[in-house]
Amino acid sequence: MENVFQAVHSLIKMLEEKLNLLLTDQEMIGLLFRFSIAIRRIRDNERIQIEAISVKAIKQSASYKIVLEGLTDLGLQMGIKFPEEEAVYVSMQLIVGREELPGLPSTEYGMPDLANVARRLIKLVSKKLGYPFEKDPDLFEYLISHLSSKLLKARLGVLDPNPITDQVIRSYGTLFIYVKEACEEIFSDINLLLVDFDVAYLVIHFQESYERLQQNVKYKALFVCGTGRGTARLIKRLMENRIPQLEVAGYCSVMEVSKLLEQHSVDLVISVLPIELPVPVVRVNPIPTKDDIIAVLNCLKQLKPSVSHFMGDLSRSSILIKRPGLSEALKCVREKDVSLIEQICRDVIMKGFEISQATISMFRSFLTEQSAAALVLHLQLMVHRQTFGKPYGEQNIGNLLLSDEQKQVKLEVERLFEQFGVPFTESEFNAILHYFSVEKSGDTDE
Repeated sequence: MENVFQAVHSLIKMLEEKLNLLLTDQEMIGLLFRFSIAIRRIRDNERIQIEAISVKAIKQSASYKIVLEGLTDLGLQMGIKFPEEEAVYVSMQLIVGREELPGLPSTEYGMPDLANVARRLIKLVSKKLGYPFEKDPDLFEYLISHLSSKLLKARLGVLDPNPITDQVIRSYGTLFIYVKEACEEIFSDINLLLVDFDVAYLVIHFQESYERLQQNVKYKALFVCGTGRGTARLIKRLMENRIPQLEVAGYCSVMEVSKLLEQHSVDLVISVLPIELPVPVVRVNPIPTKDDIIAVLNCLKQLKPSVSHFMGDLSRSSILIKRPGLSEALKCVREKDVSLIEQICRDVIMKGFEISQATISMFRSFLTEQSAAALVLHLQLMVHRQTFGKPYGEQNIGNLLLSDEQKQVKLEVERLFEQFGVPFTESEFNAILHYFSVEKSGDTDE
């Protein structure tokens, strides 16, 4: 793996020096993944099939030539030869959104009508949330700009991870659910699946739209006072300056307020006198204080269920409420099968726990604290896969040369699996070996 890191690092330096490209963190991560995938394909004797994009057009890009040079150098170090198609595959991570592809019409990507997609997305999310996102023209423009790049990357399989996905889900939990549901409905029509970090980017745009719209919201208020009109005008100015979303539509005496409410629609009444009315009333001092301003603001939040309630500070657990839980899933199972399912689950949990504890104990010297925790989860999922007849697919690992230490580890793992009645396969061992700090021999290191 160290060779791959070095190769990606050298490639990034060449791109910066020769093309003056400053790569984002997402692009760097994407390059690392694509290099690793290319290596795995070569070792498994697989060939990539690129159909969605013109290979000829990619080869004319400046990025391709540098990527090909980087892969060639890496291949010489590792004793393998990368075909040109792998250089095309790696180059996709850099080209989308950065370079024009000569001779490649946009229709070749099979891209949908972005304006229609953006309109449908805004309409659907607005309907689900009960909030008028359609009133924000900027949202439509920003979505088209974002989707034009995002959908092309998704079509080409270009990785574009979002480092704040978890934070977005925690902060705007329910908005995330509704945007994801809308995406599943809209993009299923074009056979495109957006993963969580794609959805998180869209959530950010919708949240920004909400913030913009909230700044433009105006609540109409009627001011009731017993002072002269000059003082009332002063209070009107004070209130509107300190609360931008408030519009004082007028002012009157206590005797006039009922009649004016019949003639005009207002959201609330601000009064210096105690009064009961069919609309919310906030009592303030003749010259409003800081506490009075806070009281009015609190009242405005209560006038309509705040969208921040829908979008805001919700925990990840609130998302799970929207999804069927195990108890709901079991309702679809025949009653006589529930006990059997319970027994199978108990057996899987116990066997996974026992084999993971035995493995950790036996190979403690080869494991860090982090890799041990990860291996526990891997082994428990392995037992689950084996129980339901879905082990790792057999991989061609004949090219992997094991050191003497690794061969000993392999024998001990095989005996341990046999002890617990778990089938041992080369592919399963190859996966487990990644958690151990034992070195492979020869030049097979990545």
